[in-house]
Amino acid sequence: MDNEPETVRCFAVCRDITPDLPISLAGYFGRVKQSNTVVSPLELNLAVISGPDAEPVFILQGDVLSMGMIPREAARAAGIPDERFLSVASHTHFAPAVDEALPLLGSVDTQYLSRFREILTGMFDEAIAKFETAQACRFFYSEVGCELAINRRKVIVPRNRFGWPKIPRMSNHPNEKGPTDNFLKMIVVRRVSDGLPVSILWSFACHPVAYPKMLSVTSEFIGHVRERLRKTVGEKISVVYLPGLMGNQRPRLLSPNYPGLLGAFFARVNGPRFHCGSVEDWEKWANLLADKAASALETAAPIETTGRLSAAHITVPLANFAAGAKTREVDFQVIDIEGVAQIVSVSAEPVVELGALFKQVFTADRVLATGYTDSIFGYIPVTSMLAEKGYEDMRFRTAFSLPSLKFYNDLNDRFVKSLSALKLKLDGCKPQGGN
Repeated sequence: MDNEPETVRCFAVCRDITPDLPISLAGYFGRVKQSNTVVSPLELNLAVISGPDAEPVFILQGDVLSMGMIPREAARAAGIPDERFLSVASHTHFAPAVDEALPLLGSVDTQYLSRFREILTGMFDEAIAKFETAQACRFFYSEVGCELAINRRKVIVPRNRFGWPKIPRMSNHPNEKGPTDNFLKMIVVRRVSDGLPVSILWSFACHPVAYPKMLSVTSEFIGHVRERLRKTVGEKISVVYLPGLMGNQRPRLLSPNYPGLLGAFFARVNGPRFHCGSVEDWEKWANLLADKAASALETAAPIETTGRLSAAHITVPLANFAAGAKTREVDFQVIDIEGVAQIVSVSAEPVVELGALFKQVFTADRVLATGYTDSIFGYIPVTSMLAEKGYEDMRFRTAFSLPSLKFYNDLNDRFVKSLSALKLKLDGCKPQGGN
């Protein structure tokens, strides 16, 4: 069936959340100095989409490390059902903390948190009050190859503080042979009346950690791409970023050289290392990514869809996946835009290998799997990583205040079981006539 203009509507809101300075930033364990510099603004971007026979869905993205539960609480107060609200963080490591559950990754500024809450409330009030003015829209989709990220798990020979070799171990190091998701995916919601975008949702799995000035406030590459897309469109539209499964992927910014007397030895045995370099190096990389996003926007093709929407949300104890999990929970969520895509999410930092498990359960033509929703508890690895004792399977625990966490050896099966429960709930929620 052709995309029916009268059945799909979209309303979008964006707000600035750039902090006053100085302020502490979230993202790095042990970073205590405050920021006194704003490199690029931080934003909240909201897309509200409705189909012919259901309540709208609200997709919110914020330029923060972890959204925490304040957005969901504000959505509930506005009368938005849990399953109809997706709250996702860009995971920039250069923004103030808003998730009080992650104190070791950045202290919360109470004044900023209060302002964050007020802005959210205003956004929801505006979206609900003005949604009747939303115009008829059509969906477009594009997917382009993008080899600008690299796997960051590799067994190498590390150095001690004196520069001497240590016993090999799994480290945060470029791995050319490691699995990656090398695609940039984009959903464009265009007005029927003039063909211009109302909102863009895009996904590229890559940790926003490479900006070289550690004490800067910046939306990182997310804001860089956002501004390029807005410049291309000619309007300040809502641009929602979905981080994907980027737990073990980061920017391909490398150096073949190592410092110290044994630099040549480490270069030979370990290969290139991560090196953020200068601001100019980062901007060159970010411009290449923005070029890819602009190409995706230009080539996005219309999708045949009924516009029917269905959604489901479940909460699972972290104890289902690991011992020593205290009282933390994991949220799983799916928004199904029939014929367009299934956006499936988990409130954690998921590794790229989990993509196969998402696709095992959700079999739509286009599945956009992502993490970084609500309050992230830490990383979710796959079973094969558990014996490797790397950051994403074990060494993240201290920074996330879960020192005793130990994943079960059948982690993959447990993860699939939760995804299957989510899928079962989604199937029960589909509107009459849905597939």
